[in-house]
Amino acid sequence: MVPVHLGADALGGAVNIVTNDNAKDFLDASYSHGSFNTHQAAIASRATFKNKFILNLSGFFNYSDNDFTVDAPLVDKSTGRIGPDQPFKLFNEQYKGGSVLVEGGVINTKWADRLLVGLIASESNKHLQRGRAMVLNPAGRVYTTDETITPTLKYRKANLGVKNLSLNLSAIYTATESMRADTSSRIYDWDGTYVTRAFGTTSGEISWFKTNFRFNDRFIFNTATLQYVLKDRHTFTLNNTNSYMRRQGSDPIAEQYTENIAFAQPNTMRKNITGVSYELGLLDNQLKTMVFAKLFNMNTQTQQEVGDTGEYRYIIDKTVQHGFGIASSWFVSKQVQLKASYEHTARLPEDDEMFGDGLLLQPNLTLKPERSHNFNVDVLYTKHLRGDHSLRVDGGLIYRLPKNMIRIVAIGVTAQAQNQTTARVMGAEGTIRYGYKRRVNVELNATYQDIRNNNKTIDSYPDPLRLDRIPNIPYLFGNAMVGVTSNRMGESEWQVGFNWATMYVREFYLNWPSQGSKDSKSVIPNQISHDASVTASAHGGKYNLSFSCWNVADSKLYDNYKVQKPGRSFNVKLRYYIARFKD
Repeated sequence: MVPVHLGADALGGAVNIVTNDNAKDFLDASYSHGSFNTHQAAIASRATFKNKFILNLSGFFNYSDNDFTVDAPLVDKSTGRIGPDQPFKLFNEQYKGGSVLVEGGVINTKWADRLLVGLIASESNKHLQRGRAMVLNPAGRVYTTDETITPTLKYRKANLGVKNLSLNLSAIYTATESMRADTSSRIYDWDGTYVTRAFGTTSGEISWFKTNFRFNDRFIFNTATLQYVLKDRHTFTLNNTNSYMRRQGSDPIAEQYTENIAFAQPNTMRKNITGVSYELGLLDNQLKTMVFAKLFNMNTQTQQEVGDTGEYRYIIDKTVQHGFGIASSWFVSKQVQLKASYEHTARLPEDDEMFGDGLLLQPNLTLKPERSHNFNVDVLYTKHLRGDHSLRVDGGLIYRLPKNMIRIVAIGVTAQAQNQTTARVMGAEGTIRYGYKRRVNVELNATYQDIRNNNKTIDSYPDPLRLDRIPNIPYLFGNAMVGVTSNRMGESEWQVGFNWATMYVREFYLNWPSQGSKDSKSVIPNQISHDASVTASAHGGKYNLSFSCWNVADSKLYDNYKVQKPGRSFNVKLRYYIARFKD
């Protein structure tokens, strides 16, 4: 369940990032170098003047050759026979990108606790050798670029004219210029060799037609939350979140072969989510219950083909959905907390799900909002053991009945967001954490999610895939983590920390389980990987040096579409941090 004040419609939850405002002035600079010629540099800083004016400056730059090794076959050019998988280094996966943020404003005034105006500029360049799936012939000259300018506004005020009435506002405007280039006539092999197609060919390496697709996105997002707390027991919240997306594109190469250029005319999407909630605290706030309601509005104007006539016209689609729910948490004792919730809600399509990314994620202009009934039950147990030992155990059950579930479906080397008519989700998750002072931390967690096609019929005939597990989604996975930190040593107060993490994912199917014979089905195999790191810090964290090894055992790892991930890699990082905190 996503709280009303977050202003989101994500059925699977949301991440609420809370920044640390306790530091009045700070400087945090780091540089790391790792395998595959990877460089990462970042700096973040804040300066506060007379406890009233604030200036934030930050930026980062990343570069990597990404030339790790993958297993792929070669094709015999004379016979067309596909050979066995062999290890090859990637040669067209380079990435570089960076961003700069400048933000300034006032704090602690009568009319604003915080008012900040900022500007973000970012740029990236990504080469693509692989798409959404590993194919016989990789791409050798496909690349993408993005350039973005984003003005931002943030406002926050507590006790807005009335005690315990608070207002939070934020707004951004984003202008992005993007290009997707696939203009080569070459056919590459995984060893980097290639042949050139016949003169005049219209096919690119990934795209059906060669493309130099250029598009500009204009995105506006704003959210406002008004909250009032009465006698520390009653909390009233009103939130409104509004967004607008506009895309227009051109392709000077593809228009030589086809008249149907995507987004040649502007396509737009407007979304508005309004939510209200009331929370009641009883038994000295040991028992809290919240009821809420949401209203979802989406308005799209897209250019679509009318049947198979070749005629295109604007289609205006308006969607209004509602949602509601209830959530409770009860501290039965100091050690035990019970939580339960139900919601009937919606998830509106994201911009990239409907409009695509211009190359690998195809647009789907008819994508529908997702609807779902969600049930959650959770038990939390915390215990301070003898001495400085602590134990935390958390376990929960989930049950969902989504309709028009939005999922990404692989289509050859590309993919597309599509609606799954109906589904059923049953699952359980659990976490065990043990701690000793701030020196030892151990955590084990596991998740089981049984996500199945729940559709009964297709065109009045029984759905042959009914009760199949939905592919490309792992159903059993977990993590184990251990962290140990030494006491401070010497005049410089050196501390040394060691961390180990193990990840496990149970094998799952690349395609529908009931399709094809058992021997021919493509399976994303069991995956186990281990990561380790050692960190040394001095002068209370002012100077930091860390060394990490990812995928220690050099295991073969894959994403949800069986695209191979990097093997063993090493990284060293230097960090300098200094801060002055509030009194």
